[in-house]
Amino acid sequence: MSRSHKSGQSRKYRDAEYFPLVEEDMTDSTREETAKHAANVLYGALPQTSYNPHDVESNQSQSYSSDHMIYSEREMKFSSVRRMFCLVTLFDLLFIFLLWMLHASISLGLKTEFHCQLEKYNFKTSLFDIVLLSAVRAILLLLAYALCKSKHWFMVAFTTFATCAFLISKVIVFDWNQKSSTLPDECHRGSSHPLDYIIFLISFAMAWIETWLLDWKVLPREKKFAHMYERQIASSSERAPLLGSNQPQRTNRFESYRSDPGSEFYTPSGSESESEVDSDENGHRKGFHSLPTSRSASFTNLHLLEPKDQEYYRKGKDAMEKLLQILKTEDGWKLEKENGTGVTVYARDFGESIGRLYKMQGIVEIDARCLFEELFYKLEDSPKWNPTVSDAKILHTIDDHTDISYNQAAEAPGGIVSTRDFVTVRHWQLVEGMYISSGQAVEYEGMPPKKNCVRGCNGPGGWAIKELPGKPAKCHLTWILNTDLKFQGWMPQYIIDQALTGVLVDIYKYITLRVRNMKSLHKTL
Repeated sequence: MSRSHKSGQSRKYRDAEYFPLVEEDMTDSTREETAKHAANVLYGALPQTSYNPHDVESNQSQSYSSDHMIYSEREMKFSSVRRMFCLVTLFDLLFIFLLWMLHASISLGLKTEFHCQLEKYNFKTSLFDIVLLSAVRAILLLLAYALCKSKHWFMVAFTTFATCAFLISKVIVFDWNQKSSTLPDECHRGSSHPLDYIIFLISFAMAWIETWLLDWKVLPREKKFAHMYERQIASSSERAPLLGSNQPQRTNRFESYRSDPGSEFYTPSGSESESEVDSDENGHRKGFHSLPTSRSASFTNLHLLEPKDQEYYRKGKDAMEKLLQILKTEDGWKLEKENGTGVTVYARDFGESIGRLYKMQGIVEIDARCLFEELFYKLEDSPKWNPTVSDAKILHTIDDHTDISYNQAAEAPGGIVSTRDFVTVRHWQLVEGMYISSGQAVEYEGMPPKKNCVRGCNGPGGWAIKELPGKPAKCHLTWILNTDLKFQGWMPQYIIDQALTGVLVDIYKYITLRVRNMKSLHKTL
């Protein structure tokens, strides 16, 4: 039988606010008072309290929802992917003009080319009309999609058709050797120049890139976002009556320790009975988890696991060993981003066996253990506060330190990276006072690839949390991202670096926001 259905090990429950009480810190009098308090609670001797954890959670949810709604409204007004389209359109004009300036400087000189191609303009010999064509295309597209915020493809189709017709006509009649009898003697070059062909090709390609970007990225993404925004508004309207002050409140504070109505506590320390509510039918753990105080607690008797679970466990341990080596490697990291908010992102190549890794480091103002519990044991709640994750769940639990998780990453801003999902075996250990969670991709028959999602592959990676010396309320977070996004075709490394660096910066931002909400929740109790 799999250890996912056993819970014979001792466990201690902890408070829902993530501020645990350490047993070693309790004096005899404190234990006596705690015992009396527990007895009063169990036998209903305490007066009813007006505390309602669901009210506090709803306030926290409303705080996040308001921030998310502000972002959604901004996206509805002028989306980030539409801004990118406008920048590409402007880049088209500036790039073509720069190529023409370079061509003029190399061939006959800037002053002479201005005279020959503008003052003595001839459709068969001048290239400046291609620059004007790009300018007209940029003006029309910016008027339609930036000023008027059009949601139709008509204008980009018109500009692309006009560009293709103009360029094809010009290619047919163009005098590549510049020997036309109508040209002044000072305008004769005698031969063609490579930039002549490049200007034609770049203008043709940019017109089609703009068409692809609008029709395949901008309009579909905005339509999808508008649909999600409408559902969010409708959902908020439906939930509003449920969040009012007229709800019946819990009268038993003992129940407030539960994370949800279906959760149960684990079997107390020293009990030999096996609780059947420690995991559900899918192997998901409920309730609270005790944290061992030494690394030795992470060892598991493989003979008690099923063969498949043994394989998963070995992969989890293998990921941990590689992550520890990565964390010890301090040289060779290249700074990718430092935005002044306390977070830095680095990148480094570890060869073909591991690949290119990204490391995020930052200070989080919370106890190390509290942050660990939030990131590891509360994985399924992460989509509520982390918009970079659209879905997260525990598929199967191997033991107290190892499980198989599923994550679906939201589409990157601007549509650069579409939706990806990952199936990962996770394993955590407490090493030299540092909470470390490692993981790598595995195949799990209960979660096959989805049709509407690209199945990514996580290499050995994870995160580490270490308490700052002398500052128990702060910790240092290191996040190692090692992922293959499975792009179809070639993708420039620069774009991949920008996308994954942005993901790590967002993860840090949302973690710090979550910590502020947790502290606010604690103060209200």
